[in-house]
Formats: sequence, structure tokens, C-alpha cells
Amino acid sequence: MDKFWLYENEGIYNAETEIPVRNGQKLQFDGVDFAAGDPIWKDQNGDFKIDDKDRVLKGNAMPKLVGGFNNQFKFRGFDLNMQWYFAIGQKALNQRASTKYDFINTENTNSLDGIREVFHWQQDVDITKYPTYNPWSPIVAYRVDQDLFLENASFLKLRALSVGYDLAQLNSIKDKMKTIRRAYVYLSGTNLLTISKFSGTDPELIDFNGYYTGYGLPMSPIVTMGIKLDL
Repeated sequence: MDKFWLYENEGIYNAETEIPVRNGQKLQFDGVDFAAGDPIWKDQNGDFKIDDKDRVLKGNAMPKLVGGFNNQFKFRGFDLNMQWYFAIGQKALNQRASTKYDFINTENTNSLDGIREVFHWQQDVDITKYPTYNPWSPIVAYRVDQDLFLENASFLKLRALSVGYDLAQLNSIKDKMKTIRRAYVYLSGTNLLTISKFSGTDPELIDFNGYYTGYGLPMSPIVTMGIKLDL
């Protein structure tokens, strides 16, 4: 259920002469001739037509390994605690990028998906990663079901970090704190760091089916400072 069966992208047809021809017939996608500006999708079974039979397994939406680990360090009155979380081995389809490039077909649909967003002008997609296909092509050149939009969604996150110091360890103020056994000053934070090759905002915002739409509220970094007193 979590498998990605996709068309394998091999570039772009820059000219009509680059399109394969057999017995006077151009290579087709579901009965439509390829044209200049269309993507090159690999004919996996060699039947001289591109259709669902040419999709190949390119990855899985579910991670192969999920886990976490904690680190604790102490030095004199200082202590440092870190909590890490990771997911390894999953892929994701960047539907956000596909939709942004496939604006011709998206905005012509009679649904909420066809409404242009108020922030559509913002550049939240790395345009250097994708070739310039013909967006008006009848084969839908920027369809999401190709490995062009498949990304590595593995990540490592620093879920929580705290550093603190016991002021009672200082000789200069130890005598002034006779009624206080411990004065622990700390600084803590959550969701501070994400290490990932994924180009989207947050790999944890990927849908359960492995599609990244660009929507969803990411977990914001939170920093807290405080003091604990033991009388």
C-alpha cells in the first residue's frame, strides 16, 4: 500500500527529431503523440508505447527504521540533555512542486484545487531541480506520478534540548543561599533542528500516503528559560 509505482524520467524531448518513430508512428502516451517539450519516460517493456505498464517501483512511503535516542552530559554544575528522533528509508512525492508547475491543468479544474492561492507568487519550490517542460502538453508533463518528484524523506530531528547550571555550586554565592539547597537555571527548546535532504518545509508534514502538499502547520521551535529553587 505504501509503494510508489512511477514513470521513470530520462530527460526532455528538445526537438521533434528526438522523438522515437516506428513504422511512421511517433511514440505515444496513452494514445497521444509525444511532442517537443515533453518529458522522456522510459519504455520499460519495450512495446513502443507509454502506459501504466511502464510504471516501476521506485520507493516506499513508510520508513524502514524509526527510533530515537537521548544524550545526557554533566560537567561540574552544568548539564546538557538532548533528545533525538529519526526516520530512515522512506520516500515522498512532492505534490506541491507538481501542482505549482502543472498550473494549466490545476487551475482549469472545477474544484477548490483550481483556486489560485493568495501566496501563489511565493517561491517555495526549488526551480533548479526541475526541467522546463511544455505545461500545455496534453500528456500532462508535470504529472505527479513520475520519479521527477520523488524525494528522499528521511530525517533526523533534535526534538528537545536543555542546558542548565546549579548556581548553588558557585562559592561566591553559596554562603548567601543558606536557605536554598539548589538554584537551577535552565534554558530549554523543542523542535530546534531538522537534518534532511527533503526540499519541503518539514518531512513530518508528509501525508500518510506519502504525498507532500505544502499544507499543514509545522511544529514551531519553542524556547523556554526558567529557574528551579529547592528550599
